[in-house]
Amino acid sequence: MQYMVYLQLCEPSDRDAEIIRRAMYANKTDLKLVMEIICTRSSLELLSIKQAYRVKYISLLEQDILTKANGSLKEVIVLLFLKKNM
Repeated sequence: MQYMVYLQLCEPSDRDAEIIRRAMYANKTDLKLVMEIICTRSSLELLSIKQAYRVKYISLLEQDILTKANGSLKEVIVLLFLKKNM
């Protein structure tokens, strides 16, 4: 319950960075959730998420995703990032 309140109080980019991090580093990686966030955010929102992630975790979001993802899902996520950065 406290975590839900915390997420509600966060800035959207900080919230998404937190959700992505937890999805990737939980006991069971949830890359579908990561992909959902990437697909539903604008390029500007995604840039803000990447910046928030870098500040909070001192790590690059793209590199962490590449480390955790595998197979065709990895390729899809990379392509989504490239498309959003255009």
